[in-house]
Amino acid sequence: ILPLKKEEKVVFIGPYIDSRDTCGSWAIFQDENDTISFKEGMEQKGYTENAEFLKGCEILENSTVLGFGRQETFGLRPDREELIDEAVKAAAKADKAVLLLGEHTLQSGEASSRSDITIPHHQLELLKRVYEVNKNIAVVFYMGRPLVLTEPEKYAKAMIAAFLPGTMGGTGIADVLYGVRTPGGRVPMSFPESVGQIPVYHNEFSTGRPYKKDGDEQKYVSRYLDVPNEPLYPFGYGLGYGKVEYSKVRLSAEHMKKGETIEATVSVKNIGKMEASEKVQLYIHDEKASTVRPVRELKGIIPVRLLPGEEKEVSFTIDEEMLKIIDVNMEFKAEPGRFTVYIGADSRTDNSAGFEFE
Repeated sequence: ILPLKKEEKVVFIGPYIDSRDTCGSWAIFQDENDTISFKEGMEQKGYTENAEFLKGCEILENSTVLGFGRQETFGLRPDREELIDEAVKAAAKADKAVLLLGEHTLQSGEASSRSDITIPHHQLELLKRVYEVNKNIAVVFYMGRPLVLTEPEKYAKAMIAAFLPGTMGGTGIADVLYGVRTPGGRVPMSFPESVGQIPVYHNEFSTGRPYKKDGDEQKYVSRYLDVPNEPLYPFGYGLGYGKVEYSKVRLSAEHMKKGETIEATVSVKNIGKMEASEKVQLYIHDEKASTVRPVRELKGIIPVRLLPGEEKEVSFTIDEEMLKIIDVNMEFKAEPGRFTVYIGADSRTDNSAGFEFE
C-alpha cells in the first residue's frame, strides 16, 4: 500500500494531523512554534493536491496527563460522533486512508509507567470504523515506547513507527509516505504481542527447559499458555520499500584459535522494485559456557543501500574480543567451545553457521 502516489486520493485522519507536540517529554524547553506538524509538512512538500485532512478524534478521552509544568485534561467532545462520521465518509470516497494515531507525549518518559500500553480505545474504534469502508489503510504511530499493536495490525496493511519524531517530523514522515525516502529504521526495542510478555527482549538468557516451536507438545517448559513467547516485532525489525533476500551464512573457517579471526559473509540482493536501505545484523550465541549466556547477542550492524536488482556481499570480522564473557571465576575471557553465528534482517533470523573456538 506504500508508498503513496500523488495522483491517488488519500484521506489523512487522526489527532496527530495538526499536532506540534511531537518532541517528547524530555524537550522541556521546546517551543512548539519551531515544530512542523504533519499537515504543514505535507503542504511544504507539495503532497496535498489529492489529500484531505480530518481530525477524527482527540488524542485522549476522559484523561488528565501532567508533567514538566504542563497539565492537559481531555473530556468527551460533544461532537465526538460527528468527527468520526465525517472521517468515515471521507475514507469511503478515498483510494487510501492514512491514520495518525498514538499516545500522548506526557504518557511516556520518566514517571510515566502504564499498565495498558495499547493505543487509546477510542482511537482503535476510529480505526475499525474506517476499516469498515476502506481496507487500504496505513497507520503512523506516534509513541514514546513500544506499544502493543496486536489489534491495530489486523486493520492496517502498513504501519510506520514514527515514535516522537521531533521538530522536522512532519516533513520526514511525508517524504517516507510518498517514497521520496525509503524507510531505513529498525526497532531498537522488541514490540510485545501482549503486555504480559514484558519484559521481552532478544538477548534473554537460556533456560533449563527451553520451549522449542517445532517440538512436540511441551508442558513443563518456559512458555505461555495463551500467547507466543516471541514478541510481535523483534529487536532489529523493520521493513522498507525494497525486498532484500539473504544468502546462507558463509564462514572463512570452521575452527578459530586465540589471536585469529573468522570472516562471516552473506550476499544480500534487492529483489524488489524500489531502493532498499538494509541493516544487516550479526548475532552470536555461545552454545555452552561456565556462566549463563543470552540466546543471541548483537555483535555488529552494517547498513547497505541497494538499488533494485543490486546485490552486495557483506562481511563481518569475528575476533576473540567478541567471544569474551565474565566466566565463573570472574575473569573476562573467551572460553573454548562452539559458537553459532546468525546474520539477517533482525534478531529472529535463523540464517546461521557455527564454528569451534579452541
